[in-house]
Amino acid sequence: MILTKVNINSVNTDELLNEKIKSNQLNKFLLVVPTNRKLRSLKKRIIDSAPNKTVTKINIETIGTLTKKLLQVSKQFYELTDEAATIFVEQSVKEIPLIYLNNYDGNIPSGTLGKIKNVISKYKEEGITPEILLRESEELERSEKKKAIDIANIFRVFQNKCNDLNAFEIGDIYSILSQISAKGFQNNFSELFDEVDLIVFDGFDAFTALELTMLNKLSFLKDVNLFLNFDYYGYNPIIFSHLEETYNKLQQFGFKKIEDKFKINEDEFIEIVRKKLFLKSDNICESRFSNKITKIIASSREKEVQAIIKEIKKILLDKKAEPHEISVTFNLINNYSSIIRNTFEGYGIPYNLTDRLKLDNSLSVIAILSFLEILNSDFYYKNIIKTFSNSFVLLDNFDLDAIIFSATNLKIVVGIDNWKFSLKRGIVFEENLSGLSKSGKRLSKYKNALESLGIIDYLLSVFKNPLTPSQFYLELNKLTHSLNIPKNILTSENSNKEVEIKALTTFLDSAKEILDLIEKENGNISFELSFYLERFATLVSSTRFNIKERSDYGVLITNINELRGLKFKYSFIGGLIDGDFPTKYRPEIFFAESFAKKEKRHLDEERFHFYQSLASWEKGLYLTYPSGDGFTTSTFLKDFEKSFTVSEVLASDYDNLIYSNEEAERKINIDSKEFPFQSMQKKWKLNGENALLRESDPHIKSNYNGFIFNDDKCFSDLENYNELAYSISQLETYAQCPFKYFLERILKVEISEEPDEDMEAAEIGSLLHSIVYDFYTELKKKNIKLKGCTDTVFEIAEKILFEIAEKHVQEVFNNSPFAFYEEEKIFGIDGNRKHSILFKFLENERNDDGSMIPKYFETNFGVVDVEQDKSLSQKEPLMLDDILLRGKIDRLDVDNNNSKFEVIDYKTGSKKITKDELAEGLSLQLPIYVWAAKTLLHNTDGKFYNAAAMTIYSLKYQENIFGKNKVSLSRKKEENQSDLIDEFVDVALGHVKNAVENIRKGNFPLTKYIDNNEKVCKFCNYKMICRINSIKLG
Repeated sequence: MILTKVNINSVNTDELLNEKIKSNQLNKFLLVVPTNRKLRSLKKRIIDSAPNKTVTKINIETIGTLTKKLLQVSKQFYELTDEAATIFVEQSVKEIPLIYLNNYDGNIPSGTLGKIKNVISKYKEEGITPEILLRESEELERSEKKKAIDIANIFRVFQNKCNDLNAFEIGDIYSILSQISAKGFQNNFSELFDEVDLIVFDGFDAFTALELTMLNKLSFLKDVNLFLNFDYYGYNPIIFSHLEETYNKLQQFGFKKIEDKFKINEDEFIEIVRKKLFLKSDNICESRFSNKITKIIASSREKEVQAIIKEIKKILLDKKAEPHEISVTFNLINNYSSIIRNTFEGYGIPYNLTDRLKLDNSLSVIAILSFLEILNSDFYYKNIIKTFSNSFVLLDNFDLDAIIFSATNLKIVVGIDNWKFSLKRGIVFEENLSGLSKSGKRLSKYKNALESLGIIDYLLSVFKNPLTPSQFYLELNKLTHSLNIPKNILTSENSNKEVEIKALTTFLDSAKEILDLIEKENGNISFELSFYLERFATLVSSTRFNIKERSDYGVLITNINELRGLKFKYSFIGGLIDGDFPTKYRPEIFFAESFAKKEKRHLDEERFHFYQSLASWEKGLYLTYPSGDGFTTSTFLKDFEKSFTVSEVLASDYDNLIYSNEEAERKINIDSKEFPFQSMQKKWKLNGENALLRESDPHIKSNYNGFIFNDDKCFSDLENYNELAYSISQLETYAQCPFKYFLERILKVEISEEPDEDMEAAEIGSLLHSIVYDFYTELKKKNIKLKGCTDTVFEIAEKILFEIAEKHVQEVFNNSPFAFYEEEKIFGIDGNRKHSILFKFLENERNDDGSMIPKYFETNFGVVDVEQDKSLSQKEPLMLDDILLRGKIDRLDVDNNNSKFEVIDYKTGSKKITKDELAEGLSLQLPIYVWAAKTLLHNTDGKFYNAAAMTIYSLKYQENIFGKNKVSLSRKKEENQSDLIDEFVDVALGHVKNAVENIRKGNFPLTKYIDNNEKVCKFCNYKMICRINSIKLG
């Protein structure tokens, strides 16, 4: 339909425009289109049609760009972006007393804030003011009234900010321009388009109230003919009824309908759609297009996208189409965008996905903000890890592993002063150690961590002081380059390079806009870092962006609105299920009732969008949707099939079409002599065999199952492992899971664990070991016997123990913010010593009525330590056949008269050792320590000693657990415990020999406890890289 105020009966606007283009009079017309994509498409077509394909200027605009340019002629202003508007709406919220929104206490979530901003922007475009809203609220009741008042007041404050800053949204621009006099409007237009005598609005349907005012003003321009190509046809009210109000308003403005001389083929598909779709006037189903219209049914959204891709591949190969001649459209593209990104590239199809990306998902933007957050959180370890785990933050001499290692080992969580103090203390402590206790690794890590923290501190130093917005932006730019983010984006292997470049420039541009406006509003006032980070949090959560579309590059994948007025040879309309197309009606909760869109209008608009999408194809139309549970075929598609016959294809019909390497590897018969690529055939065949082998039986001897034989080039240095002194804990690891041993001890894969903000059991255990060692050393010096002692001796022992403990605890907990609870457990709840671990220990030692006397503490073999019993320890490892073993026995209680001893191992947990664990070699420590103790005792005094017990001494603060817990080997009391212990020692020695033999052979399969992997896997740090969960049991 053509509408105009020109006094003629008919026109062909395409003909008028073509005449001007071909006669090189491009300066004589102004073409206004609804979308930027349509604008770019028409520009390209006009250039292609121009003489010699050269032009100097093309007057083609959207209604938004046109009105901005018209106002800029007479008034200078900031164009307020959605992101900046959202931040000023947020400020406005905090400046007024809220009624309906008072539960948020001024801190409205970003999603709700975005909705409020969108509602206000829509009000502006429709010419609705805060005063109109307040008058409307008088007619409302209860929560609706409170809501309307809140929105009106936010709107009022926000509008005042816009006016004060001369910063306008598109609705503001419409409003100001509508108030300009006819003469002023004419002058503005002539300044921009002095030679234009023809204006054509092409492809429009609905207009806002102020857009209609603009259109009317343009129609009164002197010596300019204006024509509106309005997509409205009254003979199908089900498609076009929502446009009737706009059509009537246009008529009231004086626009009249004239004949469109552009010849429409009555048999053309879209003309039949206009006349038949959704109407029940006849039951005749149009079949002429059945070979061109195909319905594709899939079992899921993923399968739907895969089917679309394969059909596109067919079109490209069989019909020789170009990718840019194909479009794929979804009404709710966000339901498909991630699937599309994950799938299209695997099939080698170039594409332009127009889904707007969220700025807060950009790694480069996250890198900058998380780096600033390090200072804002006073060097909280998680923010340091988050920042430097980002692939776009790469600084010379920065060692993240050292930071994590130091934080974990030194219990550093927060505070730059705490970081520096703890690291310097750790460095001094390591430098003062000697022998095997001195760890070059720890010392190096602590020094690297201190240097790395210095790098962060230096880069952030300028942000420690308040800055004006312009100063802050200058330093933000410097920081971006100091972190090497632009360089790292360009040199990275990240496939999203283009996205990250656009995200970074969008962030910096938006930051500049917001900071300029803040400075304009507040002058040269300086603000703390937290002020800027709060604004930036709103900025990134509300900002979306597109990457620049490459012309004629690939398949266009977009939403329905972006498809308006565009033509493609082949079009796919996807997601044709209820809820996606049509979408469910969800009233905008912040619109006042009289201004809110009603359900009928929503459905009318959805029908119209479906009609528009049907107009986009020339040679082939594909209608696709997922079916099955949770999906209902679109009512629009059902109505369409009542009017048109379509071909039907199932997504499963594409299963045998192979268009990617992954599919070829999965589906082609690799044994076939007709296999196209011989080298690939061998590789895939081997991969398939190995995968089957690994899944079916993980213990078959194969390199791919962890059996790395001596002649394997990957394990040629096996002889290096023959000279190692093995610790018992290492051999227990092998017994539990050889693969874990391989990762931990051979490959030395380190798991970067975050520091626990509470003291862990192992650390408390180490602390208590030191306290008890020093305590018994002191008792030995003073010849104090604690067992069965008097109250006086007990008090002396108590004083000695608690003094030693205070010294150790002060060293460990100094400058730590998380020490209180641990101190309470060690020294007593509420300061009551009798309710402490130490006092319970004293009582247990005093009341022990056995014949054994505590004699040797921290007995080492193959290990040199400051804390060790010098009379029994030896620095050389013990020899078992040709195997060197090392370890540390916490405590040996001895009965010299009966030549017996008891091996005691301190634990801060409550787990008991079972006879089965000893038999299976899962718990080797106690029986091997028995063997070692026998050897060391015999070497010391020449006597042969028998083991009376293997004991776990629990230091866990619980009544029923604390104290000695002897390992139970038999229920029969009459059995000789020493003989039983010797039997289990022999079993353990056998497990040691077997483990070392297999280690030397290079055998590192998965644990044998696959069918009950919780037994060894529950707390394993290597779960993420282990394949145990992929093994097919049974």
